[in-house]
Amino acid sequence: MGVLRIKDGLNEVLIRDPYDLFTVDTPQPSPRRTRGEMLRAITVGLVFATAVATVVFWQMQQRGSERTDDPFAYFEIKAIGADGRPVTGASVRSGSEELGVTDSFGEWRRFMRAHLGGTMVLTLTKKTENGTLKALKNLAIPLRLPANGELELKSRVLMRDAGAANVVDSRVSGDEQLTAAQPQGPQTAAAPIESTVQRETVASAQPLANVTAAAVAAGTSAPTPASEVPIVGDTSFTSVWVATSGQATTATRQVAEAMRQRLRELGVTLNAASQWQINLTDLAVQNPSGQPSHILKVEGRLTGSRGSERLYSFLRNYDDAPMATARAALWESTVHMSKPYAIERRGDTWYIGSTGTKLWQLSTGQTVYNKSGQPFAVEGEGTGAMRLVATDRRPCDNDSRCVVTSAGIDRAPPHSDWNRGRLTVLGDVVPGSTIYVGGYAVRKVEESTYEYWSNPKVPGIVTVEREGKVLHRLRLAGQRTGMAVLSLPSAPLSRR
Repeated sequence: MGVLRIKDGLNEVLIRDPYDLFTVDTPQPSPRRTRGEMLRAITVGLVFATAVATVVFWQMQQRGSERTDDPFAYFEIKAIGADGRPVTGASVRSGSEELGVTDSFGEWRRFMRAHLGGTMVLTLTKKTENGTLKALKNLAIPLRLPANGELELKSRVLMRDAGAANVVDSRVSGDEQLTAAQPQGPQTAAAPIESTVQRETVASAQPLANVTAAAVAAGTSAPTPASEVPIVGDTSFTSVWVATSGQATTATRQVAEAMRQRLRELGVTLNAASQWQINLTDLAVQNPSGQPSHILKVEGRLTGSRGSERLYSFLRNYDDAPMATARAALWESTVHMSKPYAIERRGDTWYIGSTGTKLWQLSTGQTVYNKSGQPFAVEGEGTGAMRLVATDRRPCDNDSRCVVTSAGIDRAPPHSDWNRGRLTVLGDVVPGSTIYVGGYAVRKVEESTYEYWSNPKVPGIVTVEREGKVLHRLRLAGQRTGMAVLSLPSAPLSRR
């Protein structure tokens, strides 16, 4: 379109023609786009739009699948301080995500999607006038939804000063207690021996103490004053792998699955390459009445550069629920092994170091021994810390810190009313086999003579096992006197 403007030489124009005031400037024509260029531009735009739409669609599909696979779960945390009062206004985070704060009752609640079989790690922090309170809580999510389809995860955490030795909540709550004086469920002395305790061990658990003692010594040899350094404790054996061996039954696989879940709840890492391996084996047996039955063999092994060696082994009956069997088996495993613990003197009190996981936490009433073999009882404080009961004896001689060890099955009986007895075996013992009395492995003293734990009120059942096969299944006579005699048949069960 032309541009209208006043002509140059206005005076001359007015004289010649007063109406000829304007002129029109005609613009130069611009080149137009060809059809090929237009097609190229349209093609590039379509390709770009398609790529963006594909990425957005894929992300929506991924989010949709996650929302479909992961169910909603109800999470509830109650934070309490060292004085037992609720901690209000504590920040709750999962990784870098802020989830909220605790209310006036010290409680935090939220519905969130939970990945079955996973672990929800929650970090609680609160700044105070004296410092920062902090706690870390691992909530293990079950592998399956409950029968009612409602998944609820509730727990309490103890918040302590972030500069303390252990900000991880390692207290054992009522529904999580593993190291109590008794396994889960009521038990009576009149019940069959293998349905009461069922803890068994091999001749020695010393390899475990040898492996872990070095780790404790390394963690407790800091040159700084003891009053300025938190107790390091023993953090070894915080990972394990659970597997089934032999012809695993459905019950055995269910116990293995429940045991893995329980280990995650206790803060233990499941790792197939772990040194500590737990093998579960189903053993087909006959009851004294002659009826066929099944019992569970639990074996702990230590793998290393020198191969694999057995730490402990015991037998127990299956409980009605797989989780009950798994809880008892894990508790028995901890009792069987002689485990080192770091201790440190603060004032006149000897405190026991952090164990890294709830699995190895000592409980009130247990006994530990110093390097001289002197026993020291364990008790708890109101803050959740564990300490040695006050005595005139010094566990660490002239040092302010040292290492003590738990008793282990070789040194202490499974129950206070059980005693050590002598067993004489008549007949040939198959090489490589293990003799269990009431579920506990006997310890060879000399040729044909063994030591075992017995309860005169409970009839002893002898099981001779080798590589997952039961060779003999007998009743033990004479254990009331502490001098029992076992006569082995010439042929095992498989040949009779």
